[in-house]
Amino acid sequence: MHSKTFASLFLMLVLSIQSHAGEQNNYTIQVGAFADTHVAESFAETLARAGETVVWGEVEIPERGRWLRVFVGSFDTQTEARRYGQNLIARAMIKEFLVKPAIEIRLLARLRSASRSRINAIENGLKEVAPVKDEKTLSRSENKPEAPSLPAALRADLRLTPSVDARLLPKPDPALLAFKIIAQQSDGQGGLWVSGDRKEALTRLRWIAGANSEMIEIMGGGRVRINPALLAKSAGAQSGPLKILDFISSNEGLWLIAQMTEGAARYLLHIGEDAPTMGNRVAVSGSINLDNNFDSRINPHRRQRLKLDCERPPEGFDSLVAINPVARWFNLRTNRLVDVSHITFHELAEAHAKVALGLQYLGHGSSQGAHDIALEREERLQRQRPLSDVVTTVGSNRMLRSQSELRQFYAEIGMTGNQR
Repeated sequence: MHSKTFASLFLMLVLSIQSHAGEQNNYTIQVGAFADTHVAESFAETLARAGETVVWGEVEIPERGRWLRVFVGSFDTQTEARRYGQNLIARAMIKEFLVKPAIEIRLLARLRSASRSRINAIENGLKEVAPVKDEKTLSRSENKPEAPSLPAALRADLRLTPSVDARLLPKPDPALLAFKIIAQQSDGQGGLWVSGDRKEALTRLRWIAGANSEMIEIMGGGRVRINPALLAKSAGAQSGPLKILDFISSNEGLWLIAQMTEGAARYLLHIGEDAPTMGNRVAVSGSINLDNNFDSRINPHRRQRLKLDCERPPEGFDSLVAINPVARWFNLRTNRLVDVSHITFHELAEAHAKVALGLQYLGHGSSQGAHDIALEREERLQRQRPLSDVVTTVGSNRMLRSQSELRQFYAEIGMTGNQR
């Protein structure tokens, strides 16, 4: 009985929200985004216990995986929604919120609701109500023995723990919570390391991160990390994990570094004229980008689809990006040099697409390849930094591998040799 009632109430709630979502000035507030279903459900039910109208469901974000978003309420204006969100913060129900068009609820898959009536049913137990027999039924059954029946509890006695003031509990680091969302199923063994010229590698990674790049650090053993305290400070005062996540994802360069430092795969960035592989060290003329995956377009004739040791990253790594610090790329489409740090961004984006997304270097048919993904990320980075004069590698590029090639090239076009 209660399950049918709840299903009806839930259907009415969804239809109500969807019908209102089509109106021109209708908004809701997003109060959470989680990678874990149980965490999202627990958070939604906590809000429902406080009397809030909560809707949540799944959304698939390209290259960023499956998230569960939690929404509260429906409002006619952004001002009304913002005022309500601030009230929830004042009541310590949430830490942050984003005002969204209510139509975004329609984009959710497996739409769910947490209602106060459902919570009450769980806590109070279900009451069985015996059906009332009419006179005809009674007369027919007077002379028949009653069927044996089992005892039934009319009410489940659930002993609940005492309420706790959540404001008195220690607060987890919001930056670390944002990292956990990015990492999703990572066991903490993945990350990004540097070798060779570490100072040059740090310079390039900080260029990729853009403004407030001091948050990028190289720790012992060459492991790269994003400083959580500096990240939270850059994202804004009293930022929660949702706003920090939004801050990271709005910067394509920082987003790539976060994906690589917090993901499950192990990447090695090497700056030098020769680089380590699974086999021996190999010369780096411009750049090399190795992984353990077989690529039918690059290695079509390998016996049993096995790569040679010199085609694979060093032991313990899933990917190697090695860049010759002397080499330069000249883009023939724009007739301009590509910044060496931007070349590093392209190679890392390509490595991430091959390892984390399982793509081959080149696309096939309508399917994109890792190179295509890297070019798309380059263009997004360029759009995000209009004042930085970013030159992408889109189109053909001439690689200048040595100082002698650079001097000859500079002499040909009349360019000074101090440009990066």
